[in-house]
Formats: sequence, structure tokens, C-alpha cells
Amino acid sequence: MNKKSLQFEIWQECNNLCTYCYLGKENRFTSDELKIDALNKVYERICSEDYSVYNNISFIGGEFFQGQLNTLEIKNLFMQIMQKTAELLKDNVIESVWLTTTMTLGDQKELYEVCELFKDYIPQTGFSGFWICTSWDINGRFHTNEMLTTWDFHMKKIRVKYPNIKFNTTIILMQSMIEAYLANEFSFKEFQQKYNTTLFFKQPGIGDIDYSNPENLSMLDHHTKLKQIMENKLNYRFMPTRVMFLRFLKKLLAEDLDLYDRLYNIQYRADNLIRNHNDEERRMEENLRYKDSEQEILHGPDSKINICGHLLNYAMYLDSNKCMICDKKRIKEEFE
Repeated sequence: MNKKSLQFEIWQECNNLCTYCYLGKENRFTSDELKIDALNKVYERICSEDYSVYNNISFIGGEFFQGQLNTLEIKNLFMQIMQKTAELLKDNVIESVWLTTTMTLGDQKELYEVCELFKDYIPQTGFSGFWICTSWDINGRFHTNEMLTTWDFHMKKIRVKYPNIKFNTTIILMQSMIEAYLANEFSFKEFQQKYNTTLFFKQPGIGDIDYSNPENLSMLDHHTKLKQIMENKLNYRFMPTRVMFLRFLKKLLAEDLDLYDRLYNIQYRADNLIRNHNDEERRMEENLRYKDSEQEILHGPDSKINICGHLLNYAMYLDSNKCMICDKKRIKEEFE
């Protein structure tokens, strides 16, 4: 049996204010009370988990290192979780740990403390099993040059100071990103070499907007409307046209087969997400992600499904409800 990945969304608070973020303004703040409750529940789950099932633990926010740990009790509980996870890694109970961070604001003092903690618990040579997962986007993430410079500084500093820690960087395949790549204004290979990072791509999404359907449109028509509302909120090209995306797929396939295969590959996602909400009525929620293959997602009754059987999350063309996963598969089949 292949072991799985257990992911914790400890809270939803983040100061980065990415223009396309799904969290929304109501999730910008999490009370100390809710943070402490979440941290205690996460620690209890980590200590009691059956690790014959899981070989990876990952942590996502919001964000942890932009002032979220300023309260001593909260910081101590967070570091207790990090220490326990590092012990599991050291004792070979799990094989890897993923920790997400934006690294765009501040001195990231607590992030370096986490790196030091893992350094003390894991070998100093070779890969430690500890990944820092971050993001880079051509629009919407870095609101100022200082934010981009801060991200660049910490990426390079951590690489030098902790050479046995690895990076993975997520990039959203928005239209402006694809246009830059097709015009040879941006190189994924050069980016990976510069920051010594692996890459993972995500499709654009429908962010913090009203999902209600008072007009009783069909599922696909409503999805089209939501995409247009999202696009209109932004001052840059977000969702790609299908023609441009197909051109992108063909170029990427010719240049980097490994990166192409990682595109929308569900096997790189966590299998089980434990999510803590700011909403008291559904404080903790567990979402199992069933994986049929690297191309398919088995879904629950409430999932929004395209006619091809994939989630509508992958129908993110501005001008079409065709499926990006199906297009990726077809382009590779034609190439072969």
C-alpha cells in the first residue's frame, strides 16, 4: 500500500492579500482563542495518528510567519508541533514534511527558528526530508518591489544556511504568465536553477466571490458567469484563453517533460486535509481526497463536475469550459 500525505490547514489568517485569494477579507484575522484551539487539536492528532497510513505531514496557513506567532503561548504551541514533527522525521516514522510560507513580509524570524529546529533533529548532510513550499506569481502576489525583494532574499539565504532543506515553488498559470513564457520573457528552467527549487503549477481559480445562483442558470453557465466576475475583479490577465493554453502546453511538453507531467498531477497533493475554520459552527473539518490516478479525482456528491468527469476547478479558460486536464492528456497523446 502506498502511504499517504496528511495536511493541516491550521488557520486561514494571512497578511499577503494576494488579489486572487479565495480566503476573503473575513478570514484575514483569527482570534488567539481559535488559534490555540487549532494548535492543540493539531498536536493531539499528530501524536495519535496511525503512521502505517501516512508518511508525510504538511502544514498550510493562511500564513505563520507574518506576525501570527507574536503571542508567546501560540508560538510555543506551534513550535511544539514543529518539534514533534521533526522527531517523527528523525525517527523515520515519516519520510517528509512540507511547510508553506510566502516569505514576502518581515524578517521571518520564526521561520528561521523552525529551520534551526529541524537542523538539530535531522542529519546535516544529504536531503533532510524537510521542504519549504512557497509561491511566486507574475501578478497579484508581490504588491511592491520590497515584497519581491524580501522573498528573493530569504530564498537565497535559507538555501545557503540550510543546504539540506529543499524548496518547492507553486506558480499559477494565469494568462499573463503564459504570455511571458511564450514570448521567451520568462524561463521556468532558469527560475528553477536560480532558486534551486522544484516547480508545481496550479490553474487560476474563482476567488472570494458570491457563489449563489439566483438566476438558476445551468451549472456550466453559472460557472462561466463566476469566471467572468473573477476576471473583472483583477487589473491583469488572469484566466488564460484556450488557444494560448494549448500553445503553452505544446511548448512546455517540448522543453520539459518532467515539468509537464507534474502539471495538475493529483498525486502531488495531500490525501487528507484537516482544515480549521474561523466559523465556530464548523471549526474543524476533515476532507479526504480520493485519488483514482494521476489524471482523475474521485469526488463526493457536492462536487461540481464537468461533462468529462473532472472537477470544474480545471475548466478555467476564460473563453471555454473545456477541461485543462483533458487538454493536457490529449496534447501528450498527440506528441507521442
